[in-house]
Amino acid sequence: MSTGNQFQKDAYFVQAGEALAEQKKKERERLERKRKKENPTAHEYLFEKRSVSDLPLPAADSDVAIGLYILFVPYITGLLFLYFHLFGMDFGRMYALREQHSFILIWLIGYEVVAGLALAWIFKSILFSLFRSQPEVQKNRHGH
Repeated sequence: MSTGNQFQKDAYFVQAGEALAEQKKKERERLERKRKKENPTAHEYLFEKRSVSDLPLPAADSDVAIGLYILFVPYITGLLFLYFHLFGMDFGRMYALREQHSFILIWLIGYEVVAGLALAWIFKSILFSLFRSQPEVQKNRHGH
């Protein structure tokens, strides 16, 4: 009997082989996760689950966050509105007018857009709450 066959039947040798195989599998998985994180394929990147908590933002209830939101949400909305609506997605025209538009003007345009969207959402909520169906209790009373 050869030594290779003798070790293949030994329980400790079999268990050690399984442990090594498991460790090798875990190492391959770790390296694959590292590869995906450092250099993901296009498909992996596009379909990766993301959340707002992944962004490096201050806590939502902090004064800094509220100030940043008040400052940048209307400004970015104003820029997007100008780019898509007023300038017809022509970046050259928008860039040519950079000296004529100040930060406050773009912020005010964005503020009006955000305020209009908020009011539309409020009116929609009011209308849907007015025409909501009757509660089940009232339906049962009228049905008898």
